[in-house]
This record gives sequence, structure tokens and C-alpha cells, in this order.
Amino acid sequence: MAQQLFLDANIFLSFFQSSKDDLVELAKVVKLIGDEEIILYSNDQLRREVDRNRENKIATGFNEFKNANFGKEFPHYCNDYSELEEIRSHLKEANKIHAKLVTKINTDIENRSLGADKLIAGLFELAEDLPITAEIMEKVHFRVASGDPPGKRNSIGDAIHWQCLLDQTKSGNLDLVTLDGDFTSPLKSGQISDFLSLEWSNSRKWGAVTLHNSLSNFFKARFPQINLSTEFKKDELVRRLINSPNFSETHQVISELMEFEHFTKGQIRQIFSALLDNNQVRWIAMDCDVQDFFKKFSNSTGHLGSGPINMLLI
Repeated sequence: MAQQLFLDANIFLSFFQSSKDDLVELAKVVKLIGDEEIILYSNDQLRREVDRNRENKIATGFNEFKNANFGKEFPHYCNDYSELEEIRSHLKEANKIHAKLVTKINTDIENRSLGADKLIAGLFELAEDLPITAEIMEKVHFRVASGDPPGKRNSIGDAIHWQCLLDQTKSGNLDLVTLDGDFTSPLKSGQISDFLSLEWSNSRKWGAVTLHNSLSNFFKARFPQINLSTEFKKDELVRRLINSPNFSETHQVISELMEFEHFTKGQIRQIFSALLDNNQVRWIAMDCDVQDFFKKFSNSTGHLGSGPINMLLI
């Protein structure tokens, strides 16, 4: 079963101030949704929160950068050195480049085309939307009036998220990534509050909610083996297998794929599509190397049904 995941608005917003490495973590979510390893949940309240706070989050870092000036006053005695003019020339050029960069960034901010904008938009596009119904809102107002967690007093955003997750997600475990403590137990640091934990348990046949304070911690816990460059290499090999024009290419690709231990559900689905749809794979399915490769997935193809693997198990 795919891992159920909810990212709080503060996680999305944090990517406007994050490093390249953090954006890679966001790209991993996109990749694993496409590969059927993650179900990401969203709702209209979440999208509105991200939109509402986007400008403030960008401004926190951008305004300081925009107002930077590379002009500098030098002690009078520096005028005696020829290098001073060279420094002033370079600083003047730096100010010109800085001004051009500020203009480009401003344009991307207005067009919502920053790197973080594109990834966030991609995630919302891929996410499973949980509708905020009248029934949900009735329950939200009741829990807020009752003082039940999650959320701050006089704020209903977190209550909406939780009620949507509680009522509309699949049975099983949920991973919730958030930077604030609105879902957290006051006694057990980093763990969900007992009230919410019991509420989740009572509404499910099985499953638990796990909190993470960053996407990197989520990946360490759930997908420690995932590396984007490795995943893209596997994707390319799978594409070659699907499009293999001859037996020689099939054997070569199989030998390279055999080097990897883990494949995502999406990759496995495509690998078996190659077996079923490409006769340059299917016609040599009983060759030892090809058969050994496909048998690796005998315990990993529940989402495909029994047919594809059974044709090899002779």
C-alpha cells in the first residue's frame, strides 16, 4: 500500500527560503507520487494558506537581498594604491549584475515561476484533493468550540486539515509533516497528541499517525534508499527495456537493472509492461537472465495482479 502523506502549509512555505538540497526533497515527493509509492493529500484550505502566506515568506529573504548595495567607503589612505580603482570597478559591475538579477527574480515572483512555485504547483496537481464539505465544517466548528486539538485558539485551519484526513483518507498509517507543534503531544516530544492518536485509531480498523518535522526526516524514516539520481537512472533503463528493439539490447538492459535491489511500484509496473507489450522482451522471457530478473518481483507485484508474474513461474 502506498504511504499516505500530508504536508502542512508551513512545509510548503518553507521551500521559498530553503536550500537546493531541500528542494531535492520536494522533488522526491513528486517522483514517488508518480511511482505510486506515496499518496499526497491536499484540500482547498491548504492551498489558500500557501497562497495567502506566499508573499510574506518570499519577502522575508528577498527584501534584504534586493536592498543590498555593493558600494563601499574606503579609508583615505587606500587612495594611494592602484588596486583601489580595480576594486571599485568590480563593485560597480557587481551592482549592475545584482540589479539585473533582482529584476529577473521579481519577474519570476510575479509570474509564480520560482523553483519552489513550480514544485509546489506540481505537488498540488498530483495530490488527492479532500473536499471540505458542509458536514466536515460542522464537525470542525464543533471541535474548535469544544477546545479539541489540533490548532491554535480562534484558528480553524488545522482543524479543517485534521477533519478532512480523519473522514476521507484510506484506512492505515498516515505521515504528517509539520514545523509547528499544533499536532504534537505536550508530554511526548515529536509525537502526535494522545487525543488525536486515539481519534485516528477509533476511526480506523488499523493504522497510526506519525509526525515528522521535515521532509528529510520523513524520507529517512520511510524511504531511506531513495536517491533521485539513482531513480532517474533506473527510469532511463526501464524506458530502454520498454523500447528495446532486439534481444541483445534486452539482455544488456536486464544486466544493468539487475544491479539494483529496490524498484518503486511505478517502475515495476512499467517493467512488466515491457514484458507484456514488447516481443523483444517477451520472446526471451524464459532465458535464464531475463527469468531471474522478473522473478525478483514475485513478492512485489500485488498491485499488478497475478497474471504477469505467473507466466514466468514455471
